[in-house]
Amino acid sequence: MMKGLRSFLFLVGGLALAVFSIGFFGAGDVMMMREYRDGMAASVGPSAPGEFDTMVEKVARGEISRDEFRAWMDGQQHRDAQVEDATEQFKRLPINYNKPTQLDYQKANRIILSIGSASQPAALKRAESGTGQVVTKDVMLSGRVEASLDGPRDLVDIQLGGAPGEVGATRDVTRAGNATWTWYVTPKTLDEVTLTLTLYNEVEIDGKPVRIEREAYHDRFTIRASTWDRWSGFLDGFWVKLVAAVTLVAGLVGIWYQLREMRAKGKGPAPVKPVPARPRKTKKADQESE
Repeated sequence: MMKGLRSFLFLVGGLALAVFSIGFFGAGDVMMMREYRDGMAASVGPSAPGEFDTMVEKVARGEISRDEFRAWMDGQQHRDAQVEDATEQFKRLPINYNKPTQLDYQKANRIILSIGSASQPAALKRAESGTGQVVTKDVMLSGRVEASLDGPRDLVDIQLGGAPGEVGATRDVTRAGNATWTWYVTPKTLDEVTLTLTLYNEVEIDGKPVRIEREAYHDRFTIRASTWDRWSGFLDGFWVKLVAAVTLVAGLVGIWYQLREMRAKGKGPAPVKPVPARPRKTKKADQESE
């Protein structure tokens, strides 16, 4: 029953929103808005359907006028059109990175990403200098690419070479040299950790850099401490517990043996002798004594 009621309320709400939209914007505007929203969902531009819905809600609450909404929408369409034009200049280039499954515990391990825009053999060789297997993929890229490597900070420390405290940076992708990123990854735990490698394209719109929100490339992979580190960690904990247990048992045995020796030599604590009670004198006994 509750499910049916929720469905009914959802239907009524949708009809009310449609009636409001048509009454406020006009049927032609609503159709254009829907087409634009659907286009945004499939767009490679920086706009997002969520941003569109937010603006519609602002109109409904009276925070912005209809003309302001149309001006915003025109600006978004202009920007997305420029992004579409910029994507036509993208090139398919090979990216190379090492993808380890095991890393040294509490030590900095290198994960290297290199784009073969100038020399693919050199980019591949650079990635091979890291541990683990090397992955090579062809990706559509712009002239500037942002790459980042992320992971849970409480389980792993990630530092990007040349950018202390950062996990990502934007580099130029040209024929003059291979764009390369080197991350130093230090596991803080012996358990598994999931890392995420992400690439974004950046284009210039009206003279300003704009990151395209659709990911150019994305990969998630799991790492863990090496087998030797895991065994060492287990043995370290095992031996600590074992030594503690042996020390406790040895101490108790020593105390028991010492008490036994003292008791055998008569040096143990003397037993407490009961004090005999003094007999009570009666009146008859007092008379006889006189």
